[in-house]
Amino acid sequence: MIMTLTPNPLLELALDASEHFEGETRLDKIPMHVGGKSINVARMLKTLGTPATSLTFLGGFAGNIIKAKLREDGIFADHIETESETRIGVSIYENNPHKNRWWTENGSELREKEVCNMLELIGKYASKTSIMVISGTTPGIKNEDFCSRVLEKFSGQIPEIFLDIRGESLRKAMEIGGFFIKINREEALESFNLDPFLKNERKLLIENLKVHNVWGFLITDGAKSAILWDGSALYELVPPKTDLKSAVGCGDATMAGFIYGRKKGMSITESAILAMATGAADSEVAGPCMATEEQVKDKISQIKIYSMSQ
Repeated sequence: MIMTLTPNPLLELALDASEHFEGETRLDKIPMHVGGKSINVARMLKTLGTPATSLTFLGGFAGNIIKAKLREDGIFADHIETESETRIGVSIYENNPHKNRWWTENGSELREKEVCNMLELIGKYASKTSIMVISGTTPGIKNEDFCSRVLEKFSGQIPEIFLDIRGESLRKAMEIGGFFIKINREEALESFNLDPFLKNERKLLIENLKVHNVWGFLITDGAKSAILWDGSALYELVPPKTDLKSAVGCGDATMAGFIYGRKKGMSITESAILAMATGAADSEVAGPCMATEEQVKDKISQIKIYSMSQ
């Protein structure tokens, strides 16, 4: 099975400016979406036809709504109850994607007991898990080792682990190693102080990753080309032009496409092509990881891949 782990989930209130800002100030219901990076991944995986088990931390009013929404969406989830309230965000979508706006709370720091409970919960599923995805920030400075603690305990039990984390959390995770990285250019610069799109700096980055037993990466750069390193060879992946609606969640959709490919037995390069197609398709819809399977399939043939020299 596929396990996704979201340290910092989100209840998002989403308004479409073209529908909600004309005259009336009262609504029958404000649309709410469940977010958090690995929850988004699980949603997209379900759409592609490969369900995942989504683990997360939930607390308070927002946490209860997320539980109900996940059941409603048909996403199998298990969680650790937290003393603090799950964070809330607000998104406003407009016809012009450059005017889309969103605000999210940082989220409350996890307590040590809650982290330990999550490690136990992961252990409940680890023996049945072939792929694990850990995505998103863990709130609080003292929780920056959360991901490395998960890796330390389970990297030998779960065959393939994929990370979409950044900064100190990623650097601490590299002390354990044994995973594939999917991040964007900005996150790579923040985490390693190296630009993977510059040849000399990319070479230094790959040397560093090899030392820490990281077996590959896919690094995106918005609507521009992405770089794939499969542990030995380098590739440039060129996405198609899209009718951008929102870039929010496109990275999560990209991760989901990659995971779907790996679960179906595809090679690293084949999985990366599917990943890019999924991210491109998701850029054309307003909500994170809301693209349809048909939209993804339409993009696959439009992805170009080229070998690169190291």
